[in-house]
Amino acid sequence: MLPLTLFNSIVEVGAIQGIVMGLVLYRLPVKDPSKKHLSLILFTLALLNFKILLHTLGLWNSHLFHFFPLAIDTTLPPLLYLYICLITAQEIACKKILLYFIPTLIFMAYAILVYVWIIPVTDIRHKDILANKFFFNQIKSLEDFVAVISAVFYWLFGFKRIHNYRKWLFDTQSDSRLQELTWLKNLLIMSAIMILGLITVVLIEDIFTSGPHSFLTIEIFYTYLTLTIYYLSLKGYSLYSFSNPVNLIADKIKLRQFSDITADEYSDDLTLNTEDKAYLTIKESILYSMNVEKIYLNQELNIKQMAQHVGYPVAMVSAVINKSLGVNFRNMVNQYRIKEFKERSINPPMHLSLFGIALECGFNSEPSFFRIFKQETGLSPSDYIKNHKI
Repeated sequence: MLPLTLFNSIVEVGAIQGIVMGLVLYRLPVKDPSKKHLSLILFTLALLNFKILLHTLGLWNSHLFHFFPLAIDTTLPPLLYLYICLITAQEIACKKILLYFIPTLIFMAYAILVYVWIIPVTDIRHKDILANKFFFNQIKSLEDFVAVISAVFYWLFGFKRIHNYRKWLFDTQSDSRLQELTWLKNLLIMSAIMILGLITVVLIEDIFTSGPHSFLTIEIFYTYLTLTIYYLSLKGYSLYSFSNPVNLIADKIKLRQFSDITADEYSDDLTLNTEDKAYLTIKESILYSMNVEKIYLNQELNIKQMAQHVGYPVAMVSAVINKSLGVNFRNMVNQYRIKEFKERSINPPMHLSLFGIALECGFNSEPSFFRIFKQETGLSPSDYIKNHKI
């Protein structure tokens, strides 16, 4: 009879949920490659849970499951990184994707070779002896080391990409919805905790090869993996479900702009002489489009649209905004929208709420509007209105 413990029950439910929700996400009628990648992440987490269950349920000591090939420790880091790339709209060729999983393919091929070699043997001790002839323990330690190193490097790559994406987002987009950015930040935080847990497990296993210290750490780590499965399942379904289609920054055209960006098209380092006629003309065009034409009322306004509107390259428009106003594009647009809200809120239409007024001023997210307004004024919109009515 298989041992029934609280830990086993938690991990079993997590593994089942990972597989079921991975299938559900995969089958959702949303054409987005990142959705399939999230499904693969859930499947991988479920298999990692199953891997520890082989030991805690005693299956590892059975004939069929002893040295069962599950060399997938190096799979999760590149999967998470590729998911970040896809969320930020970077299309990746299939051949290139395989390169990220070379360590997994090597370790899995080795694990399958060992398993096939010893499967005819029924005696567990004899299996161990044969596996040691293949340096199984040494290769497993190497796999743990590669998993830790790759996790750290892929996390750093992911952090850099999200940092660049955030900078691009704030410099070129005025859309106040930050759903995808919050989601990416949460992924980074979760993966950072996972990496620290993995490093701790590997180090403690080297110090305490057995005993309560080693197993307690493993229990904590796999309980966290299970909680990660729960979060990714629920959040992933809410993002990609057919009734609530994923809206990672409104439309994919904007996201492709980030992937296609070049140094010539957008640069913070572009130098412009403030006395140049071009600089003064661009500045006047920007101020006219904002003060008179009020293009900031367009909720989907971005730097490329503004550049097309004033008739100058994106890089030059961005440089003039940064130099003349001392803020990036996003902050400039938000300042105009806040100013517009203040003016409209003096005598607001009876049928409009505070956020209704904000929508007419160019905002499209209620949480973002309240957050930005308080950042700019130090007051909530309702407090600001009360203070100015007295």
